[in-house]
Amino acid sequence: AFKTSLAYIKAGRTHDINFFFDMDKFTLDDVNFDALMSKDKNKSSAPQPKKAGTEVKTVTTAQRSAPFNIKADIFVRKIANNVFDTENFTLKADVKNFDNIMDRAKGTISFSSVNGEIKDLDKLMSSSVVARVLFTSVRIVQKALNFIKMDKMSIGVNTVTYKSVEGLYAINDGVITINKSEINSDLTTVKALGTINLITEALDMKIESHMGKVTSSGFKPVVIKVGGTLSDPSYKLDVVSTVTS
Repeated sequence: AFKTSLAYIKAGRTHDINFFFDMDKFTLDDVNFDALMSKDKNKSSAPQPKKAGTEVKTVTTAQRSAPFNIKADIFVRKIANNVFDTENFTLKADVKNFDNIMDRAKGTISFSSVNGEIKDLDKLMSSSVVARVLFTSVRIVQKALNFIKMDKMSIGVNTVTYKSVEGLYAINDGVITINKSEINSDLTTVKALGTINLITEALDMKIESHMGKVTSSGFKPVVIKVGGTLSDPSYKLDVVSTVTS
C-alpha cells in the first residue's frame, strides 16, 4: 500500500519535481546493483590531437546530466533487499541544480531510519547520487573507527548495524556541510560534524565515538579529527578532547 503525489515541470534542460511518497513496505529479493553501477553510464570518450612521436590517448569524462530542482518527502515503513534493510526510513530534500556532478547543487537533505543493517556499504553508495550524499559520512565514520581499532563496534569493513541513524546536510556547490550525523547501536554511539567536498574530495570533519549506549552519565567520546580526501583520508586522535571527556 502507498500514497504518492508528483508535480513536474520542465523548463529548458531544468526539471522541477515535487514528490511525496508514503509506502508501507518496499522489499525485493535481489537488487542487481552491478547493472545499476555500469561504468559506461554517463561517460563519453573523445580522441585527443596527436603530437609528433606520441600515441593518441582516449580521455574519459563524465557528461553532465540534466539538472533537477527537487522537493521530496519520502517515508517507507520497511525496506528489505540484499544490500539494505531498515524500518521507518524518512528522506526529505529541497535541492536546486541537482545533477550527477553536484558542483552547482544548493539545498538541504535529511534522512533517518531505525533498526537497520547496511549489508554492502560500497554498493549502496554507488547505486545513486542520492545514496552517495546520504551515506558518505557513514563511510568516513567506518574508516575512522577502524583507525582507532573500534571497527567491530557494529560498523564493520563494509557493513553497518544500527538502532537508529540520522543525518542533516546542507549542500552548496558540491560541498556538504554535516549539521548532524549520528549512528546509535547497542555497542557504540557515533556523531560526526564538518564538511565533505564532493568535487575536490577534501575532508574537514570531527568524529566522536562513545563506546556503548549513551546513558544518564552523558556522552564521553573518543574524538577523531579527519582530513585528507575521500580517497585518501587522514585521521588524528584528538588527545586533549578525548582525555577531557
